[in-house]
Amino acid sequence: MTFKGAFDNLHHWLAFKCPYCKSREVFLQGYQGYHSDEQYAYHLCNRCRETSVLVNDRLIKTGRS
Repeated sequence: MTFKGAFDNLHHWLAFKCPYCKSREVFLQGYQGYHSDEQYAYHLCNRCRETSVLVNDRLIKTGRS
């Protein structure tokens, strides 16, 4: 493994966590479009059961209704 590969793995591990409870137990729920043709990856937290969206390699909170 190269240094860049190790750094990328570390960055993913640090950045990829639930925005609500900061748990790393999140899994892909599915893809859905939002007011455009682009599909967004929706993730569900296994701990707090909240949904978040993957944008620019980070999970962000969804708007609550």
